[in-house]
Amino acid sequence: MNLHDPQLRKAARWRATPACAPGAQHVAVLMAVRNGADWLPDQLSSLATQSHGDWSHMLGDDRSSDNSAEIIHDFAMAHPNVPVRLFPGPNKGFQSNFLSLLQKVSPSAALVAFADQDDVWKPNKLKAAIAALTKMPKGKPALYCG
Repeated sequence: MNLHDPQLRKAARWRATPACAPGAQHVAVLMAVRNGADWLPDQLSSLATQSHGDWSHMLGDDRSSDNSAEIIHDFAMAHPNVPVRLFPGPNKGFQSNFLSLLQKVSPSAALVAFADQDDVWKPNKLKAAIAALTKMPKGKPALYCG
């Protein structure tokens, strides 16, 4: 699937109904992707097991030549309760890819999580992050690494 083909760009923006309405603890999970087919199944599976259910997934694909887009599409179809959006990345490296995704985050997202395509998350990662971040002073930037 070539996401840079204009016909496929529109089709590659899958959106499902969220399990929980976006609210005070809605988390936008951002992932920069580039030829991640070897790692994406494990990472996406670990995201699907998160104990915090109010999250959405935004991915930027930097012109992968493998089947990363198909894997993401299959994940989106298998998890209709998770809003999944796949965008063509800027093709300028993972930093620019994450920055381009940040610009697309909905204001309804209270928090943003950065996910590497080759990570595997523990089921309570988002819940632990929210618990830690809610203890921080309101209106101050905060970062959770765990």
